[in-house]
This record gives sequence, C-alpha cells and structure tokens, in this order.
Amino acid sequence: LDVLLALDVGRLSRVRAGELDRLGVHANLAARFAEAAVLRDDRVGLLAWSDGPRAACAPDRGARAVLRIRERLASLATDPGESDPVAAAIAARQLMRHRGLVVLLTDVEDAALHPLLARAIRLLSPPHLALVAGIHGHDAAALARREASDDRDAWVAVAALEAEARAQRHAALLRRLGAPVVLADESGLEDAVLHAYEQLRRRRRV
Repeated sequence: LDVLLALDVGRLSRVRAGELDRLGVHANLAARFAEAAVLRDDRVGLLAWSDGPRAACAPDRGARAVLRIRERLASLATDPGESDPVAAAIAARQLMRHRGLVVLLTDVEDAALHPLLARAIRLLSPPHLALVAGIHGHDAAALARREASDDRDAWVAVAALEAEARAQRHAALLRRLGAPVVLADESGLEDAVLHAYEQLRRRRRV
C-alpha cells in the first residue's frame, strides 16, 4: 500500500492543542504513522502544504522512508499562508504513482476550509482514498453543557452548539463523498488515526 501523509502547515496550524500547537501534534502523529506503515511493508511519503506544497517526499519503504520523513518533519514550521487543500490534492496526485491512501491532517472544523476539502477529496478519488483527520476540541461541547448564570452565558451556549453541529455536518458531508473522517482531541488523535488505518487495510478499502 502507498500512503501519503499530508500535513497542513498553514496559518491555523499554530493554534494551541494542549502542550503543543496543531503542527506539533500532526508532526508527532506522522512520525509514528510512518514507523507503523513500514512495519507492514507499506510505502509511506510526506507532503507538507499551506497555500501550496512546502515539503515533499514520495512514498518509499523501510528505514530510509522513515528517516526522510523525520528529517522533513524536523524542519517544518507554520506557514503564514491560508491553507488550500485543493493545491495539496494536486501535489498528492503528482507524488502518488499508484493507487493509495492520502491522510489529510488539517483543521476539519474550519468553515472556510470545508468547500475546499470537499473539492480536494473529489480530486483525489478516484483513484486514491482520502482519510481526513483533525483535532476536535471538547471546548464547544463543554460550553454548550455549562449551566447559564446570565444572558451572556446563554448566548455562548447557543454559539457553542452551533459550532459543534457545524463540525458534525462538515464531517458527515466528507464521509458521504467517500472519505473516512477521524475527529479526536489532541491526546487521542494519533491512536484514532492509526486505528482507522488498520481498519482500512483489514477491509481492503485501498
């Protein structure tokens, strides 16, 4: 199986996610994913993107692939550009010579990105399968459930509910386009993405 780890390093990747920013969480996930992929004799590559490609290496096997990916991950930094998943999809198709899995690590909840993500998935599939993954914080859900003490709290709860519903609608539409979607907090995203990868291999989705 050919796997391409496509990391969004655009402006929003500097948003904090626990002790790290989103770029740090995604980079750590990519490093572990690469190790897991080569243990299964899959070929794995990397694409870092914002409004265009920022770093890339084509899928390869074994320790050489892991070392190349780690070197590029170590040099990544947040780019001030606005993220463009369509540009990432075009670059991914140029890197992938065989049908494979493209793991898009990005901000799934950003409303401005949603139509671009949908277009990117349509560009990738066929022949590839896109798996979209991102950090889904529990802040909105907590604000929606918090007991209101004044009118301001009530408005905050309504806004939080709308944000939560919007994120779920976005994820549902991407799934209808054929893309598995993984949403988890920063502590659980890595395990959730690796589990999804295992399930896709087991079911021979790619």
